[in-house]
Amino acid sequence: MGKKKLIVLPVFHDVDPSDVRKLRGTFEDAFAKHLIDNTENAQTWKDAVSDVAGISGWDLRDESESTVIKKIIQWINYELDREVPSVSEHLVGMESRVEEMLDLCLGERSLITIDEYGTLWMHDLLQEMGQDIVRRESLKELGRRSRLWRYEDILHVLKNNIGTKFVEGIVLKTSAIKKEHLSVEAFSKMTNLRFLKIGYVQPPQGLIRGPIQLPQGLNYLSNELRVIDWHGYPLKSLPTSFQPNKLVELRMHCSDIKQLWKGIMILNKLKLIDLSDSQNLIEIPDLSGAPNLKQLILQRCTRLHKIHASLGDLKRLIQLDLNGCKCLKSLPHKINLEALEFFKTKEVSRYCGKYVMFVKTLFE
Repeated sequence: MGKKKLIVLPVFHDVDPSDVRKLRGTFEDAFAKHLIDNTENAQTWKDAVSDVAGISGWDLRDESESTVIKKIIQWINYELDREVPSVSEHLVGMESRVEEMLDLCLGERSLITIDEYGTLWMHDLLQEMGQDIVRRESLKELGRRSRLWRYEDILHVLKNNIGTKFVEGIVLKTSAIKKEHLSVEAFSKMTNLRFLKIGYVQPPQGLIRGPIQLPQGLNYLSNELRVIDWHGYPLKSLPTSFQPNKLVELRMHCSDIKQLWKGIMILNKLKLIDLSDSQNLIEIPDLSGAPNLKQLILQRCTRLHKIHASLGDLKRLIQLDLNGCKCLKSLPHKINLEALEFFKTKEVSRYCGKYVMFVKTLFE
């Protein structure tokens, strides 16, 4: 830039480039405060800011911070005629922070631990660092953050339908037994949502409905979802437009679900279905499109009366829990559950068709 021939790459973070160029709006106020003790440099800085704002740059209001950083890295490396460095798709611009966290973990092993059940536990310090990184993605527009976990923030985004394609994860947990009503379009703009968890801070005792109600239904859920963990899902079915081809876990305790889907759904990545205490569930559909299913948990689904015959062909199924399914009328007659290790059928009627044959075949 100028006589020194420096390359300047303006990045406009939550500010309109025209406001910078013309020194107006919030930028004008901030600039004025900054000049209080530097009046002798005022005109020089104003000229410099005007020049920079006139250069083509990146506006973070148009894209996520990580996307813009990735583009800047690619541009710089192109100009330097160097190969783009190895940067994880999901950690662009965060390598220094990751290195910092790894150093902490090596210095103090207790920051990250794995318990006896294989659950990864993270020290509060690391959680706070991660949350701070997410907050900085968009200080003002909550719907542009990649992750939402504060109850009030999530409700604000969902009730006002201001979610965006930048939202990838939502964890809504409340300690109060109360109901919040959302519109049919609550999730319609979150096209890249990958993780959705709705429930309570502590697992409720008994058949407690979920904290979210959808009195007019639900039009949309992202096809990018990998995990749905929704306590008390309030509808009889999933949205008809939902194509969960990338879904890995579906957990809906105490839901009002009546039937998951009709026909065959291609779900090659699906590993777990847990519909415990879903007392309106009447049928488990064709599972032949979910060949990698490992866990099918249907505890206390008291109205369940039919399980599709394709259950018998799930060669990778490890756990089958039918405890409390007292209305079950039939089970598959063809059994090829090669990997099954855990099988529970307490309270399943002994008059259930094929029950004896089913159990006998399992343990032959």
